[in-house]
Amino acid sequence: MKILFISLLSGLGNPTGKMGMSGGDRIHINLIKQTNNSIKYTILTTPNGKKLYEHNGIHADFIIYNFFEKKHFSYDLLRIYICSLFDINKILKDIPHVKFDYIISQSDFLPDFIPSYNLTKRLNSKLIFSFFLKAPSPFSKNNPYKKIRFIFGLLYFIIQKIVLKIINLKFNSSNLKILLASDVAEKYFKDYFNKLVIYGGVEKVIYNNKNLFDKYEFDAVFLGRLHDQKGALELIEIWKNVISINKNLKLAVIGNGPHEKKMIALSKKYHIYNSIKFFGFLDGEDKYKIFNKSKVFLHTPIYDTGGMALAEAMSVGLPGIMFDLEGYNYCYKKGVIKIEPKNYKAFANEFVKLINSASIYENLSRQAIENSKDWLWSLIAKKYLSFIKI
Repeated sequence: MKILFISLLSGLGNPTGKMGMSGGDRIHINLIKQTNNSIKYTILTTPNGKKLYEHNGIHADFIIYNFFEKKHFSYDLLRIYICSLFDINKILKDIPHVKFDYIISQSDFLPDFIPSYNLTKRLNSKLIFSFFLKAPSPFSKNNPYKKIRFIFGLLYFIIQKIVLKIINLKFNSSNLKILLASDVAEKYFKDYFNKLVIYGGVEKVIYNNKNLFDKYEFDAVFLGRLHDQKGALELIEIWKNVISINKNLKLAVIGNGPHEKKMIALSKKYHIYNSIKFFGFLDGEDKYKIFNKSKVFLHTPIYDTGGMALAEAMSVGLPGIMFDLEGYNYCYKKGVIKIEPKNYKAFANEFVKLINSASIYENLSRQAIENSKDWLWSLIAKKYLSFIKI
């Protein structure tokens, strides 16, 4: 089987391949790694995208669109959107005119979708469309994009609605399959489309649940992009409430993103900076070393469908505390405590109760491990292969 995978946004603003990746990147990287013995992948990406994939162990035939970044993320993002609209022939000039079984759009963003749509028609191929997050309504109380970022959120919402309309009007069940990250998103597509929901995955599960009274360096850990959607600033508000209850507790923050400096400034303003250790982006064993030194995972997204960071932490026995979002009803059914969205005080109170009760903690730790068994990449890859071979 031959697949052309189109990923022009992967690695954007990421020249070393070590600065992090989106959930969509992580899903597709692991699917490629798990299935490259039975599928021949050709990847259309940028120079930095190639670095990201190779850094994560992907060996494939690469076709490079020479998009050279100016080292300012917002400007480069705008440039690559414009290129996808007005420079499409240059983007596609090195694509061989051969029959691919599928063309995969890594995301629903225009730089991935427009080349994928164009080639699907040009090469008479089938499309696998990746739809991992529904854009929030810019006028919803749950919209994470505030102030000047409201404009970005508005454009994101409008463009996504156009893309979804094209998908529903221009394709049928014979030439389209859809990858989703949440059961909630199925309603945005016609019923007859073939769909597969992939929340994410974990490499392995450690079957010994954690003991509350073992020695830990951190009472809590957070992993994710330091971004509006992931509740980066909300995390600091929660931790302020935690420290007001017990000033001796410690938090590990793994990740980077646009709100890193704001988080540090806010934690200093609240005089809680010394209780937080910011690690920046970590992956692989470095990430799991911090998990193993921590008691509880704080999952603070305010608008999300799943988020596999929590699943990775649960795979080594960490229970989670999270806001009660609709998408989590499908992927996180046990091993967690769910809190009313934006109720920072309740979040902090439940966290402190959890780390003071061995029976509750150890029960949730066992549940977390059980939940993770369904997330093994080896199992996800089998479902994926069956899905694309139908």
